[in-house]
Order: sequence, then structure tokens, then C-alpha cells
Amino acid sequence: MTDLPDNRELRASDRDRDRVAEQLRDAAGEGRLTLGELEERLDLTFRARTYGDLVPITSDLPIPTRGESVGPPADVSRAPREIRTILGSQHLNGRFVVPSTMHARAVLGEVKIDLTEAIVPRGEVVIEADAFLGEVTLTVPEGVDLRLETGTNVLGERKSKLPAPSSPDAPVIRVRGSVVLGSVKVEPRRWNRLRKMVEGA
Repeated sequence: MTDLPDNRELRASDRDRDRVAEQLRDAAGEGRLTLGELEERLDLTFRARTYGDLVPITSDLPIPTRGESVGPPADVSRAPREIRTILGSQHLNGRFVVPSTMHARAVLGEVKIDLTEAIVPRGEVVIEADAFLGEVTLTVPEGVDLRLETGTNVLGERKSKLPAPSSPDAPVIRVRGSVVLGSVKVEPRRWNRLRKMVEGA
């Protein structure tokens, strides 16, 4: 990894973690990492707190050449931290890395996020879901510990159909936000060949 301070005890930023994640995806696209190794290292990256935590993750990978553009693997992309729509619709699905925080905002429209095939980092993910005369729908695979937290609700609807997780080590997704004359819904999707979302799950 390049451009890191010598003091490895310094706290890493989201930008630092994103830079390491991008290098890992590039390495996987070049065939240097398997998909399993990519998921494992991305998990370590998103849990890293200091530069010392980040350095070993890419220590066996070549330093990327500046200006070189190498696309990420076709089936793994990085999800945006914010998805919003006004008088329209936005859909997010497929294979993507879920950031530690996301914001979904629907105003007179709909936002649909399908996490069935997503790579969820170990620990907690927070999704701020705001619906104003609109609808935010999350499709989540069974086995996830989804917690629909209370928030501002004015003549709106907030509900989850997801069953309780069977494992205490299940990934945790907290859904927060405000609902005004709209709805925030969480729906399960059964997937017989669902990929392991976290190592050891």
C-alpha cells in the first residue's frame, strides 16, 4: 500500500480504507486473489482502525503504478454511500461491497436495495432510510441480524418481514431514518445457494 504515514498507530480514515479496498479489487481482477481471499481481506479492511491494521492486508501485492487504470472484477463493485431519488426510482442489486454506512432517501419515489448477493463486512452496517411520500425497500437474505430502529414516523409505515437470525455471529444491519407519509420495508429473500456473507458464517 502506498502513501501511508510511518506512524502505524495513527487512526485510518474511510478514504484510507477505500483506497486499500480498491487495490484489493484490482488485484482480484488481475487474478492475484481469489474471490474468497478478496472477501476475507475486504472484511479486514473495513474493520481496520489504524494504518498498522491496513499495511499487512496488501503487503504481498505489487504496488500499483500511478496512472494505471485497472478495473475491478466484473462481478464485484463498490456500492455508493448515498442513493436518493426525487419523483423517480433507484435500484441497487447484484454483487457489491456494502459500505459501513449508507443513506437511502426517497422523495415522491422509490429506492430499492437488494442485499442478497452483497458482501457485508464483519461488524455493523448502518442504513439511514428516509422516505417522504415515497418508499424505501430493502431485500435482505435470511441469516442477517437486521434491527429496524425507531425513528420519526408521521403517518408512515416501518416494517420488517425478516425472521430472527439463527446464529449469534450473524452480520448486523441497523436501519434508521424518518418516514413521512411513506414506508420503509424490509423483505427476506430465500436463496438456496447463498454465498457466505462473512467468514465462518
